[in-house]
Amino acid sequence: MTQEFNGPAKVSGAAGTGKTVVGMYRARRLASQGKRVLLTSFVTTLCRNIERNIHILCAGTQNAFDGSTESRITVSTVHKQALALAKATHPKLRPLESDKIEALVNRHHSHGGYLFDSGFLVTEWNAVVEPQGITTWEEYRDAVRTGRGKPLTIKQRNECWKVFARIWEDLMAAHAYPWSAICRIAREAVESGTVESPFDALIVDEVQDLQPQELRFLKALSAKNPGDFMLLGDAGQRIYPGGFSLKKLGIDVRGRSH
Repeated sequence: MTQEFNGPAKVSGAAGTGKTVVGMYRARRLASQGKRVLLTSFVTTLCRNIERNIHILCAGTQNAFDGSTESRITVSTVHKQALALAKATHPKLRPLESDKIEALVNRHHSHGGYLFDSGFLVTEWNAVVEPQGITTWEEYRDAVRTGRGKPLTIKQRNECWKVFARIWEDLMAAHAYPWSAICRIAREAVESGTVESPFDALIVDEVQDLQPQELRFLKALSAKNPGDFMLLGDAGQRIYPGGFSLKKLGIDVRGRSH
């Protein structure tokens, strides 16, 4: 909770071992130093519980800059923060309703994807395209498909992409984006300097619930202070669903994992 780091750190433990408590105490400490802290997770109900406990934990505490320590801690889901920043560059943007993809696949299936039925294309979108934030043929051609069974040839991937490309055309025209794309837009806005990160420190609870684009977005928010980027998650988990690791995403916690 009080240790200083020179890069991202991770605290691992099984359920009920107190990881969230560690995160809350660290958030209070960093906020007491005048830092703007984001304490975030994937699940809204968890964030609400953390927010209530932060209110209790910080009661009566002050920071050296502007008073209440609690006022410097934001408890929010990753998606809420990504949406707010993405709208700075894409004001009309709105989250895509998850049940719309099947209808879009069925609409465009006749234009490509003949090697596969629409059910396969829906699961391919949900398991590969959407989680990885893939928006171009080149990205899909080279995408990792861990857990998808039989590998696809370049020809087979191209057939799938004919459908996915038309879906993306529809989505962009409607300004409706899946959450991975919203996180990507927000990250690119921060990385380009178009939008400034509103936080000096980030603490991420239940990191195993997050997908690559969400983690890349959080990494971008913490780029100026990588030593104040802490991840809390399942004990020993190194490879996440979809076959990615923190290291592959540029989040290196070697020597700072506890």
